Amino acid sequence: MVDGVIFDMDGLMFDTERLWYEAWEPVLARYGYAFDPQIAHDARGRAGKLLDEAIARNLGDDAPAHEIWLALADYAHDLIRERLEKKPGLDGILAYLQKEGIPAAIASSSPREMIDEDVDQTGVRPYFSAIVSAADFERPKPYPDAFLAAAEKIGARPERSVVLEDSFAGVAAGAAGGFITIMVPDLEQPTDEVRSQCYAVCADLNEAREVIAGL
Repeated sequence: MVDGVIFDMDGLMFDTERLWYEAWEPVLARYGYAFDPQIAHDARGRAGKLLDEAIARNLGDDAPAHEIWLALADYAHDLIRERLEKKPGLDGILAYLQKEGIPAAIASSSPREMIDEDVDQTGVRPYFSAIVSAADFERPKPYPDAFLAAAEKIGARPERSVVLEDSFAGVAAGAAGGFITIMVPDLEQPTDEVRSQCYAVCADLNEAREVIAGL
């Protein structure tokens, strides 16, 4: 049995990555930029300085990258409040972990306010022993800091803990921290390189639950 399971949030627990993607075009238009899907790809799963760098890399060094990100977050949050849905299998895997006495945590690059809104709106807060947000670690994914902080909070050894992720950056973070990393792809299917960093790639959280049960 594993020590604990650490969940990413956007695109893994909740079907929100599509809403973040939807927000890019109108927000960039507000600043006079055309939308290229590459910017959404490069920004997915990242936060802080790495996120600003990803935006500037796509729009140019003169772009107000952080300002654009803040505007994007506001726009996406409004969409999420209206259309938040759980990903398939979330209720089942959380019930399984609770039944087995396996602690669960959230480690997300999102602001704490947004995490709190989402877990309260969907009623899943009681299943989690700890929540780690963007303010709780220095280096964002693909660095492992978020997952290491979550593991410490629930008293779990990284090598005996599962990280559940949907993004390439998140998978890299889990692997870098020495976690048993399971990818549940959302908008993008893993490359061979990303697969090499995973213990397993699962179609949904129902399949991920079966993998965890076999560990």
